[in-house]
Amino acid sequence: MILILCPSCAMAVRTAGDDAEDLLGKESPYYPDKYPCPRCGAMAKLMDKHGGVMDVRDLQPAEAYAAFNGLGLPEERDCGEVAVKQLLSGARVVRVHTRYVHSGRCCLDRIEIEGGATVHLGSSSLGAVVYRISSPHSYVHAVERNT
Repeated sequence: MILILCPSCAMAVRTAGDDAEDLLGKESPYYPDKYPCPRCGAMAKLMDKHGGVMDVRDLQPAEAYAAFNGLGLPEERDCGEVAVKQLLSGARVVRVHTRYVHSGRCCLDRIEIEGGATVHLGSSSLGAVVYRISSPHSYVHAVERNT
């Protein structure tokens, strides 16, 4: 079993299985304390016990690996046409995250909407791709999920 704890937001990812050690163990570039938290982005670290963490997430090794590589938690990966349209229809944009490319152009990385949801964008040969929809962390939902 592997347990990775984010001291910043008190979330832990727990995973076990044949691939866990290969993907997230000692051979991982994140080992032992450079795992980017899927929730807040702070650096999480490998732990031997959770010590009272409120929100322990049990993920399959591949799900944990995807989360630490920026693809989000499993519930954040419903990025189909219906989910995106429901989220953005009538939504008020409160912030956009861009970066300068060249010649006065920029890349659009994320769109934050009122209420705290964030649409994460990537590129493809077909156009912009929504690869993650994250919501603000709710301690109430975390407690309900762990009871």
